[in-house]
Amino acid sequence: MKKIGIFVLMVIVLLDYSLIGQSVRAEYNNHDYGDSWTVQCLQYSATASPNSAASYTRYGARGYAEQWALNFNSNYKHLSSDCTNFVSQAMHDGGEYPMQFQSPKWYMERHWWGWTWSNSWTVIGDLINFVYAENWGYGYCVSPGYSSSAWYGDIITYDWNGDGIWDHASMETVYNGHDPNSGVYGDLVDQHTTNRKHAIWTLQPYNPNWQTTIYGILHLYY
Repeated sequence: MKKIGIFVLMVIVLLDYSLIGQSVRAEYNNHDYGDSWTVQCLQYSATASPNSAASYTRYGARGYAEQWALNFNSNYKHLSSDCTNFVSQAMHDGGEYPMQFQSPKWYMERHWWGWTWSNSWTVIGDLINFVYAENWGYGYCVSPGYSSSAWYGDIITYDWNGDGIWDHASMETVYNGHDPNSGVYGDLVDQHTTNRKHAIWTLQPYNPNWQTTIYGILHLYY
């Protein structure tokens, strides 16, 4: 009887923990989302096996982001909306993820007549779908606070208005630092559009809606 009682208690605790996890996720996902990443906010999974054919050098990606946060690398085309282009560059040039020219594609290439690139290289929602398709990582949603919970080289994603579309991306580069412009303490990111180095990861005060923005972490396997 004692063993049965302990077993029942353990089941109750596990169920309660599961419900707590669901309620926390739901707090940041009470929206009519339509793309695969935002569905993952409610049903994300960290159980996918990493792609053994690709190994991510997160310190290299971080180093690239630090080097080019405030400038543009002429080896890549500069875009007016450059945030995802910037993190893709860091993933490839610093993180050593290989470009993919077969479906699913992820590349930017210069030709004698101009540039070509995949949407997954320059649009954050498409990059997320590509990372999932290649088993390069997984995503989860987080609430604003001093720590983003991301690792070096992870990508922070932002839905400014809760419409289910990710609008912006940055890269985690510093744990526990001060934003040199705002003085806010916490994890820091590098980004393009607008170019910033060591910005607080929530982008306050640059983002006036930082308290209601939906934040995601795209964690890349290494």
